[in-house]
Amino acid sequence: MHDPGRWPYLLALLLGACACWCLLFGIVSVLASPPASYAVAIDGQDTGLTIPLQVQGARMLISRADALRLGLAPAADPFDLAAADLRLRIDPEARRLDLYRRAARNGNGNGNGHGNRNGGGNGNGADGARPVILDVSVNGRSVQRNVRALRTNGLFLFEPADVAGWRVTADALPPITHRGRSLAAAGTGTGVVAVLDRQQQAVDLRISAEARARQEVRGDGHAVRPAPPPAPSTGAFLNYDAYVQADRTGRFASQLLEGGVFSPLGVLLTTVLGHQGDDRSHAVRLETAFIHDDPEARRTLRIGDAISVPGDWSRPVRFGGIQIGRNFALDPGFIPYPLPSFAGQAAVPSTLDVFINGALNHRGRVDDGPFTLSRIPVMQGGGTANLVVRDVLGREQVLSLPFYISTRLLQAGLDAWSMEAGFLRNRFQERSFDYGQFLAQGTYRYGVTDRLTAEGHGEAGIDRQAAGASVAWLWPQLGEFNLSLAATLDEGRTGALAGIGFQRIFPDFSFSLRHTERTPGFREIGGDNRGDAHRIQVRSETQVTASLPMGSLGTASGTVARQILDGADDVLVASLNYSVPIGADIQLGLLALHTVSGRAATTVGFNLSIPLGPRDSVQVGGRSGTDGATATADYSRPTPVEGGLGLRARVQRGRQQETIEGTAEWDGTVGRFSAGAARHGGRPAVFGSASGALVLADGGLFASRRIDEGFAVVTVPDQPDVRIYRENNLVGRTDADGQLLVTRLHPYMANQIGVDPADLPIRARLDQRRIEVAPGYRSGTVVRFPVEGLDTVLVRLLRDGKPVAPGTRVANLDTGQAARVAQDGEALLRVPAADSRFSLDDGNGGCAFTVPPFDRAQPGIPRLTVEACR
Repeated sequence: MHDPGRWPYLLALLLGACACWCLLFGIVSVLASPPASYAVAIDGQDTGLTIPLQVQGARMLISRADALRLGLAPAADPFDLAAADLRLRIDPEARRLDLYRRAARNGNGNGNGHGNRNGGGNGNGADGARPVILDVSVNGRSVQRNVRALRTNGLFLFEPADVAGWRVTADALPPITHRGRSLAAAGTGTGVVAVLDRQQQAVDLRISAEARARQEVRGDGHAVRPAPPPAPSTGAFLNYDAYVQADRTGRFASQLLEGGVFSPLGVLLTTVLGHQGDDRSHAVRLETAFIHDDPEARRTLRIGDAISVPGDWSRPVRFGGIQIGRNFALDPGFIPYPLPSFAGQAAVPSTLDVFINGALNHRGRVDDGPFTLSRIPVMQGGGTANLVVRDVLGREQVLSLPFYISTRLLQAGLDAWSMEAGFLRNRFQERSFDYGQFLAQGTYRYGVTDRLTAEGHGEAGIDRQAAGASVAWLWPQLGEFNLSLAATLDEGRTGALAGIGFQRIFPDFSFSLRHTERTPGFREIGGDNRGDAHRIQVRSETQVTASLPMGSLGTASGTVARQILDGADDVLVASLNYSVPIGADIQLGLLALHTVSGRAATTVGFNLSIPLGPRDSVQVGGRSGTDGATATADYSRPTPVEGGLGLRARVQRGRQQETIEGTAEWDGTVGRFSAGAARHGGRPAVFGSASGALVLADGGLFASRRIDEGFAVVTVPDQPDVRIYRENNLVGRTDADGQLLVTRLHPYMANQIGVDPADLPIRARLDQRRIEVAPGYRSGTVVRFPVEGLDTVLVRLLRDGKPVAPGTRVANLDTGQAARVAQDGEALLRVPAADSRFSLDDGNGGCAFTVPPFDRAQPGIPRLTVEACR
């Protein structure tokens, strides 16, 4: 079975394999020594670091982490020191590894790493640095190009002014003094790895997220655009509102007229109300005032009739005099009350989504490092903000932060104030010039912190004075508290007021409470300007409101108010409302109201709203109380925002009478007009109304909607029927002169006006298709869209009945503009005026000619034939 002759061969084969294995093991043992720890010195200076080093033949391997500790730029793990731009020296007995940078070996010394740090050696100190120009990036993201820096001993030295824009904290790049200057250092021993790319002449600073400076992210990117400089003009307008009604008993009419004159100084307004009936007519002046706004200072001056700015505990009154004070409305992009800010941190550049009470509010990007998100546009009240930080790999970090916003507060350090002086207005809407006692008052509010605002208010008259203070304080987790204290002196009799309030507005539940107590002697200025016979003093008042959203089950809310009066019965009012959606669009509302003022009364009712389309809706309701029951049905089709036809119809039936009413309304660029018919208790009636304005501006007279805000006269010279847009919404077409009055512009705010170039002749050129304007309050501005190219005409030039030779020079004698004649004597000329004169130089003696009149408004380029040199 076994062949004895094979055993010697098998034995020899086995011995040969063992010999090869031993030889291979010996070679590996020589070339790949086990890792040993070496103390490291760089350019002759000890680093204090000890790292494991493994030698494999010509390769000298250390870990990637150790390479980073040495300030190197490892491309692999492990990292081969022999492949780096270094000179190496190993002392196995002393277990010491010396690294010499090749870039520094030709320094001032001998290149062996034993120079000094004061510039007399080989450049190890900052004085041995050499200047470089680099593109700088941080964690792979470019931050600045062509940066001047110094390079020395594994360090890069930068100017602090450059570093300030890189979002790197001061601690991350320690200062090093170089020739009396403090520079920011990155590289070996600084904790910041500087990776140099010689080919691109760039350096990447690799730092941790904690070493990044905090970035500010604003959450109002889609808020108010910066307003352009105002360009006020001068003009006038007359607003009118007229109503007329006729039935079997007679006719009735009323008019409200308001005239205004505006200029760069401000606007002067006056208002008159008139009534006409079968037996008498009456007209009364309501208000007259000059208003001057200072947007930069957020300040308004008003001279004439005005309404005072009340304190937290006082009431507004009408007076005639002077008023000056802060007006935040002059800066629409400024928000005076504190907005929430949220802090977070991103390990790498990421996207940031902000959800306010579950709804997406803001989306943006953040760089790596800490960030602060501010100016989040949210409604008043409290809730929860969820910040979702998501990197490119889809990994998410979610932060949930509570917040609360109160519009009663002022930002820390911000103030608001008002001062008034004049004479109280008596019997407003009854008498034109009935002014009473003298009044002087002032109010000052100051944001002590973002959570505390203080207010002081004082009033002074001939024989009555009042002063008080208020504070509003926010507890974000609970709500807002406010406290008011005031005292009055009335002909030697003193009085006092104390008020306290609390308000909590949250998505799950809202609640407010306000209680005020007054002593019998408390008298405010203007509180009885109709005379003592009409005085009813409120001694105590309390109001409580609550709202409870219940999701798909609807929302319930209620209010209880009570007043204790001197000179009249006490008043108690309690109401309860409940609304619930039915299906996708139908809304049901229920109401209960109970009042006590001498006697008790209770009313209950319901309302059902049913949409019939994008604009049409029907409402059906009923109400029952002590005076009987009433049923109502309404149909409504509102006028579109851009203008158009609207319809309303109403049927109401009660115990006492029945009403049927129908109205048609037209809202156009020249005004709003309506007409209707009704039947009340069997008595028919017709009525109509008109509302609009006449405007004198930019040398023209325009009919328009009421002027309640700003407006602009848009001109496209000599271009009729051109479509004009306001914020990309069509508002109308230019008239025969190329003009259109555009209303409903926001004062002191950027309003975009645009034209449609498709409505212009094909040869027309527009430098701008959109222009932003910011008119003043109740004032107008002028917007012009210059159209060029309409003076271009193609002229076929003849001389002695033959076309002028190609290349002949033709020049406008007025402007100097020249053109060359093409084939068949044709030349494209610009004729800015009807009497423009041209010269022709064809080498046969120059001559002059004029171009006959042509239709500049026609779509194409006009073609004419002109006999020159006749």
